[in-house]
This record gives sequence, C-alpha cells and structure tokens, in this order.
Amino acid sequence: MKTGGKYVIGRAVACILILLAGFFTFVPAVHAAEINNNGVVKAGEVINDDLVLSSDTVRMDGTVNGLLIAFGNDIIINGEVDGDLVAMGRTLTLTENAIIDGNIFTAGQNLTINGKVNESVIAAGMTLQQGASSVIERNQYFAGYSFSQSADSSIGRDMRAAVYQAILDGETGQDAIVYGEAVEVRGKIGRNAEFIVGTPSSQAEPVPPFMQNMGVSRNLRPGLRVDPVAMIGGVMTYTSKVNQSSSIAATPAGGIVFHTPIPSETETQPQQPVQPTPAVQAVDILRGFSGFASNFLSLLLIGALILWKVPDLLHQNVEMVKTKPWPSTGYGFVTIIVGYAAGFLALFVIILVGILIGFLTIGGLGGVTIALGLSGLATIFTLLSLAVSHISKVIVAFLVGQWLFSKLAPNQVNNVWSLLIGILVYAILRAIPFVGILFGIAASLLGIGAMWLVYRNKTAKPVEVQAA
Repeated sequence: MKTGGKYVIGRAVACILILLAGFFTFVPAVHAAEINNNGVVKAGEVINDDLVLSSDTVRMDGTVNGLLIAFGNDIIINGEVDGDLVAMGRTLTLTENAIIDGNIFTAGQNLTINGKVNESVIAAGMTLQQGASSVIERNQYFAGYSFSQSADSSIGRDMRAAVYQAILDGETGQDAIVYGEAVEVRGKIGRNAEFIVGTPSSQAEPVPPFMQNMGVSRNLRPGLRVDPVAMIGGVMTYTSKVNQSSSIAATPAGGIVFHTPIPSETETQPQQPVQPTPAVQAVDILRGFSGFASNFLSLLLIGALILWKVPDLLHQNVEMVKTKPWPSTGYGFVTIIVGYAAGFLALFVIILVGILIGFLTIGGLGGVTIALGLSGLATIFTLLSLAVSHISKVIVAFLVGQWLFSKLAPNQVNNVWSLLIGILVYAILRAIPFVGILFGIAASLLGIGAMWLVYRNKTAKPVEVQAA
C-alpha cells in the first residue's frame, strides 16, 4: 500500500510539474492593459503599463512605458512611448516632441510624422507627410496615395512605398524603392534607388473635390524627375515605358539602369478570345447568383431575428457605428485578433488539463474533461464566428439601409424596409470581385467593434459622485 501511495503521489507531482512547465514554456506572460476612454494623457503623467486610448480626439502628452493603442478621429502624440504605437484614425500627428521607442503600425486618412521613431514605420493611408524634424531610425513602409519626405528628415535604413506620387527631399540611409506614377527626388539616398514610374506628362491631373476633402492638395506631373542636388550612393534603376533621361539631372554613383516593362504573354502573342459556350455562361451566372442569394438570405434571416427579438440592442450598435466609426474599427480589429488567439490558447489549456486529470485518475475522467471543454469551446467559437461573419454585417447594413430610406422617405421610419434595403445593398457590393472582400472586412471590423463598445458601456460600473 505504501508503495502504491508513493506511486500515485509521484504521478501527481510529475503531472503538476509537466503542467507548470508547459504553461510557462508555451504561454507568454499576460497582463491587463489600462483603457482610457477620455483619450487624454496629460503632460507629466506616466503610465507604467500598456495603454488603450479611445476618443474622438486622442492626445498623449505624457509618457507610456508599454504598448500604446490609439483609436479616434484625430490622434495627436506629443509625448514619449517606450514601446510600439498602434494607431487607427482619420488623422495621426506625431509632433516634434514625440518619441516612439518602438515601431509604429498605423492606418488612417492623413498621417504626419514630425518626431523620432527608434524602430520602423508601417503605414497605410491617403497621405503620409514626413516632416523636417522627423527621424526614423530603421525602415519605413507606406501604401497609399501621396508620400512626402521633407528636407532635413531622415530614414536610417530602407524606404519602400507603393503610391501614386512621392517626393523624396530628405535622407534615406540605404535603399529607396517607390512604385508610383510620379516620383521627384531632391534628397539623399545612401545606397540604391529603384523606381517604377508612369509615362511623363507636361500637365498634372486635377485633384477631384472628394480627394481634396481627404487631404490631397495637388497632384504631381507623371514621370520621374531627379534634381541636380540629389545624391544617390549606388545604382538608380527605373522602369518606364519611355526613356526619361532628360529629366534625370543628377548622376548616381553606381550609374543608371533603365528598364521597360516586360510585355505580358497576351501582348506578345495576341490570340482571339475564346467565347464561352452557353452552358459555361449559364454555370457562371448561376454560381454568381447563388453566392449573392446565399449571402442575402442568410443575412436577412439573422437580421430579421435580431430586429424581432432585440431591436433596441440593434439600434444601440448602429448608433455606436454612426458616432464612433474609427474607435469601432480599431476595437473590432483587436477583438477579432484577441478572440481567436484566446480560443487557440484555451484549446491548449483544455487538452493539457485533460491530460493532467487523465494521469491523476488513470484515464477515468481525462477524455470526459477534454470532450466537455472542447464542446464548450466549439460553442464559443461558433458564436464568435457568427458575430464576425453575419451579425456585424447586419449592423452595418442596417445603418446603410436607414440612411438610404431616410433619403427615399424623409418623413417616415421603417425598420423592416431599412433592414431589407441595407442587406440588399451589402449583398450587391459583396458580390463584386476583390472589392467585395474589402467591404466584408470593413463591415466585420465596424460591427464587431461596435458590439464590444456597447457591451463595455453596459457592463461598466457607474461612477459614484459623493456630495461635498
């Protein structure tokens, strides 16, 4: 008996050690982040933790010793972040006093960097302005419409951009790679430069009014222009349909290499288009209609159920999207990532705990524990996936339907018609190749973020005001 008791105790101790070893080996340290819905960190204020700032106007004048996540319409960073910055809003401005001791991951309409970034910048937006006082120690990656690098600004290593137009007046320590219609170079590139540019033109295209409202003040003339004051320390390679040597006034240290675009196979060997048979055309039409009908009917069914059972909750989520679109988008992104990541972590924990219980009970309850845990996890995963794939779309579609119905019948309110019109419009947009995927992603982020914000507001503890 003593031997058996020691055996069981030994097995239990071994299992606990295995569990602890697995937990500390595979699960990273997790700690709660502070959430500030006022969107303000005052000068002199120090946050020794990760911080989430959310408001229409976000302003950080203090110090954050950790990761800073900011959502809002206008985001202003005027302090120091001892970590990475994740920002999503209409505008992002880093002032001359801003110091980011990590990377910047940002998406928005107009982005302005005037401060110091000790790592890299990864950005997407309509415009990115690198001010004269800005210093980026490592790399910069940008996808958007217009990139402008001011004189006296610097990028320590590489700069890569996919844009319509780019102005390179500052210093790039190593390579500069730009894919765009118009590129102007007056600054310094320490190593090689590679440009894919459009055909030169004597006139610039006028800026459409809607793009003026999005911060684009002017368009550059298409083509490549390298000023005499520009300095390129290596080889400059450019690809264009025509030779643009007449607009290249500087001499790169490694010379100039000119390429023409490689013609596609259809251009080099034109062939008569093959007309699809009526049967193939019918199948394509049915396939497209089937996808549209499936999307429309499933959203309409779920939307009707929500409108019937919880109409007030639907209106609260729609109002949240309407009043806080950027915070909703940001929180939607974080919620989806964290939700699925937590699910996979829970899967690991369930299996590990099941193995532990199986050792302790010699297999008696291990399988039952894992089965119960997996069934519960599957239910949660199903609800999360349903929210991401359908409920979030219903929220955004209902908002669109409300707006359209208000235009068609300004003096009337009809939730049923708003839902029907909104889902019909969404299903049509979602059926467009490639663009439909973008609409789907945007709707998921907005809807999930709104659901999270509404849930947080409902569960937030009321602040007690004590009488003086």
